[in-house]
Amino acid sequence: LHVVYPVVKLADGTLLAGDHMVSTGGEYIQSEVAFGTLRWFKLDPQKVVTTVEVKNPDLRRVDEVGWADLMPGGGHGVAGWINISGVEVYATPVPR
Repeated sequence: LHVVYPVVKLADGTLLAGDHMVSTGGEYIQSEVAFGTLRWFKLDPQKVVTTVEVKNPDLRRVDEVGWADLMPGGGHGVAGWINISGVEVYATPVPR
């Protein structure tokens, strides 16, 4: 039941979660996510929940890219986990 959503950390420290979920169903598969077409929501890092939608975020100001599982965990063991073996980001660096 667990899926992951792309997360970006902007230069000002704001965390945003995209609306594209990735689920592997336990298989090792490759997925692609086009960040420019996603709807973005503020992510509260303490509670790991989304809050308000952020319209047209400046994705030229991304410092970090990652993933978040927004579903509560199932406790110990294999009840709630995600395995990501690699991430490739294709972007144009912007000097600051």
